[in-house]
Amino acid sequence: MLPAGESHRPLAPLPNALCVLRAAAAPVLFWGIVDGAPAGILLGVLVLAAATDVLDGPLARRLGACSPSGAYLDAVADLIVALAAFVAFTIVGVYPIWAPLLIVAAFALFVLTSGRAGLRYDPVGCYYGAFLFVAAGTTLALQDFAVAGTALAALVCLTAVTTVSRAGLLLPGPGRGRA
Repeated sequence: MLPAGESHRPLAPLPNALCVLRAAAAPVLFWGIVDGAPAGILLGVLVLAAATDVLDGPLARRLGACSPSGAYLDAVADLIVALAAFVAFTIVGVYPIWAPLLIVAAFALFVLTSGRAGLRYDPVGCYYGAFLFVAAGTTLALQDFAVAGTALAALVCLTAVTTVSRAGLLLPGPGRGRA
């Protein structure tokens, strides 16, 4: 028997498989950045990972396969890819150590507030995840410290916005999570 919210449809596992494929790209991205692999190859890996992120949610909705476990798997796959890139960039000296720690803090807040708010679409979180993919891709493509500085400033600002957005879910009040 499947857990509540899980589907009996044969293609239902496909969105989750896309999330797993995205997470599998993380070690390739990490070691490629650390070892100095050609940026074009790493951009290809990142674009494929981003494509799975774009496709998994709409596919899950179309297949009637949305579930809390799928939503968490999606967020965890995003975290794994983002951390792989930003930790590798930290190792090679592009970003400071606190940059990946900001990403971990934002995702930790997502997990903390998701239990209270339940499964819901979070546009701020989606934009944050998309920003991380774009920042990693831009850093790979341009390999310019001015770009890295701009991406770092945007990371700080967007982390603040997503923190305020998600932290509001912890406050008591009507329409803010479960009673």
